[in-house]
Amino acid sequence: MKDKNFVIIINNAYKMAKNHIALGVELKKQGANVVLIFADKLPFFIDKLDISDFNTYIFSEYFEKNFNTVRINNKYSDINLNKIFFSEYDRSIVFDKMEFRGNDYYQKLITNLQNFFEEIYKKHSINYCIYETISNSFAYTAYEIGLKNNVQYCGYSGSRLKGKFELYTEEFGSINLFKKEFLNFDFDSLNNIEKNEIREYLAQFENSVKMPSYHPKNTSLDWDFSIFKRYFNKDKIRLFIGSLKYTIKERRSSKFSFQTGNPTLEQLKNIKKQITKKFVTGRIRKLFDKPMLNDSFFLYPQHFKPEASTSVFARHYCNDIAVVENIAFNLPFGSYLYVKEHFVNFGRLPVSYYEKLKKIPNVKLISCEENTKQLIENCQGVITLSSTVGYEALLLNKPVYVFGNVFYECHPNCRKIDRFDDLFEKLCDLTVNKDPNINRAFIGAYRKITFQGNIYYHIGGDDYTTDDFVKPIIKAIDERFFSKI
Repeated sequence: MKDKNFVIIINNAYKMAKNHIALGVELKKQGANVVLIFADKLPFFIDKLDISDFNTYIFSEYFEKNFNTVRINNKYSDINLNKIFFSEYDRSIVFDKMEFRGNDYYQKLITNLQNFFEEIYKKHSINYCIYETISNSFAYTAYEIGLKNNVQYCGYSGSRLKGKFELYTEEFGSINLFKKEFLNFDFDSLNNIEKNEIREYLAQFENSVKMPSYHPKNTSLDWDFSIFKRYFNKDKIRLFIGSLKYTIKERRSSKFSFQTGNPTLEQLKNIKKQITKKFVTGRIRKLFDKPMLNDSFFLYPQHFKPEASTSVFARHYCNDIAVVENIAFNLPFGSYLYVKEHFVNFGRLPVSYYEKLKKIPNVKLISCEENTKQLIENCQGVITLSSTVGYEALLLNKPVYVFGNVFYECHPNCRKIDRFDDLFEKLCDLTVNKDPNINRAFIGAYRKITFQGNIYYHIGGDDYTTDDFVKPIIKAIDERFFSKI
């Protein structure tokens, strides 16, 4: 990594700044040049950050200074700049967060994001950009402008394999990388230990009562996590105090912090929503149907929203009601669509949402507490945008119909759906190839593109250190880009 130039992006997510700065420190120790980019100033109010050793840029300051600039370089005329902002728009719908500031504000924002990254990339001859998955307009701009300036995007994300993570280098994760590995994978070339590990992993899907989980248990992501534990702890108190200071001091510049807005108000809203959720869940439970395993049904797992798997990987299919309607009225006659709630979503959506779904004649609502494996085993097939349930269904030799862009779409038993008009015909084809070598190669290839480590710093707990985050990321970047040089 010596003499390579890195940009590390830092948004206002709690604990991100601490871990990303530690990553920058380690890269510098290895001889790299590092530039830090902040979305706004909120992280400075939440934590004590030492950035004295870095070239540092804050987008909210740049946006305020260049607010009246609307100048798109012709170099980027072939980029769909409008799609860059969709994830922000989608998030605003779910959280009722973004204040509408007029059409010209949106134009100025996209213009300034483009100019901001172009100037930094050129000034510092950047080679690599490190962040999370492309999940918001800040990251999307970094990726798209990077493509035009030979900057390699490195987005870390958890994988479907427990204790492992992915390093995304493509717009939609690792689709092309995985496909190449999968189509060329030679299971027989593995040693006996590797072969047995793959066989044992696949056996878990076949023999266990429930699906093997890659998701950490009893975390703040769970729908029934204690409100008191979620909000009344030292981290949340520290976050609230920092947000309050930020809100007071930066109130005149709040419109330039497009992702943050008023963080104090947002936290109060979130507490209110969590309290409301406790009352809403009781009403929603009454709307769920009990699975009838003698039904002829297709399974549609709802996604947790908003996140990259929908607003980036499947942005044309983010209107859940419209998607379910279109699927339901293209099913083979006599079949039901089982719409299974996501365990994080439960209680977050209004009762009216579920009531609308209940009015669709051949739709049944299924609780998140029902056994997913049992539903997969008894369904005709899984229809999804990009859900992990699609991945699990493939390993259980079920046909999967996918609308979004996801790495497992190259599996022989996965059918890519490009338009609803094609759905009925494809759903009538339930044939699957059950050759065990397919799934062995599938998991072998997936293992090959993932890396060992826990990058969940936001739910890592008190024992989680910056080394737990930094070391796996450094190792992954080294293996992906430098070990073969």
